Amino acid sequence: MFKILARTENRPLSFPDGVMMTGGVANNKGVVTELEKQLNTKIFISDKPEFCGAIGAGLFAIDSDR
Repeated sequence: MFKILARTENRPLSFPDGVMMTGGVANNKGVVTELEKQLNTKIFISDKPEFCGAIGAGLFAIDSDR
């Protein structure tokens, strides 16, 4: 993630409303804090970020079955 941020250093990213982070790493407050600093924006995290991908995959499978 930080390598990607370093590559975009000359092309500033802008997220005025914030971003959402999913996955188990979102439980790591140190990573979230550093990303907020690097992106200069608020990061929103769900109550159970480690399940977001699985829930999305399940919803996709239900929708694909129709």
